[in-house]
Amino acid sequence: MIEAFANFSEDDSVSSMHDLLRVNRANGMLVAKIAVKYSSKIDTKKSIEVLESFGTNDGLLYFLCNVLPHTDDPDIYFKYIEACARMGNMKEVERVVKDTTYYDPERVKEFLKDGKFSDPRPLIYLCDKHGYIDELTRYLYNTKQMRCIEIYLFKVNSNATPQVLGALIDVDCDETQIKVLLKHIRICPIGELVENFESRGKLRMLQDWLEDRHNERN
Repeated sequence: MIEAFANFSEDDSVSSMHDLLRVNRANGMLVAKIAVKYSSKIDTKKSIEVLESFGTNDGLLYFLCNVLPHTDDPDIYFKYIEACARMGNMKEVERVVKDTTYYDPERVKEFLKDGKFSDPRPLIYLCDKHGYIDELTRYLYNTKQMRCIEIYLFKVNSNATPQVLGALIDVDCDETQIKVLLKHIRICPIGELVENFESRGKLRMLQDWLEDRHNERN
C-alpha cells in the first residue's frame, strides 16, 4: 500500500489518504506513515489537514514527530504542541516550550490558558521565557493556583519576585498571602521590589522583610 503511493501525484495522494481514513479511521497510522515517507511530495499542511479531519490523534502525533525536526514553521509547531496536550503528554509540551523558539508564544500561551490543563508547568515556563509574568500571575491567582505561584518563585525564577508580588497587589491579593511568599524569598532584585511596592503605596508591607535582609548584611 505504502509503496503504491510512489506513483501518485500530490493531489491523488491526498485524495487517497482521505479515502483510507473515510473507509476506516483505524487507518490513521498507515496514512501517517504514507505522509512521512512522501513528505517531499505531499505538502505537510495538507497531510495535517487530512489527519485532523478524522480526529486521528495517534497518527497525527506520529507524523508531526517525524516532520518537526525538519521545519521552523510556527503553525506546525503549534499543531505538535496541540496534539501532545490533547494526548496528555504535557512533559513534551514543556520540552518544546523550553528548548525551542519556532512556536508563536502568544498563540501557545492562549491555547494553554484556554485549555485549563491540570499541569501548569508548560504555561509557567513559556510565560517566564517570554516575559508574560504579570499575565501568568493574574491567571494563576484568578484560577486559585497560589501553590503554582509559590513553585514558580521558589523553584523557577526568584528574580521575578518584584513583578509577581506587584501583580498580586494589583489584584487585591490578601496581604497575609503576599507576606508568606516574601518569607521564603531571600534573594531577588531588592531595588525593583522596593520600587514596585512603593509605587503602589505598600512599602510598609516590606518593612520586616527588609529588616531581615539588613540583619543578614544583604
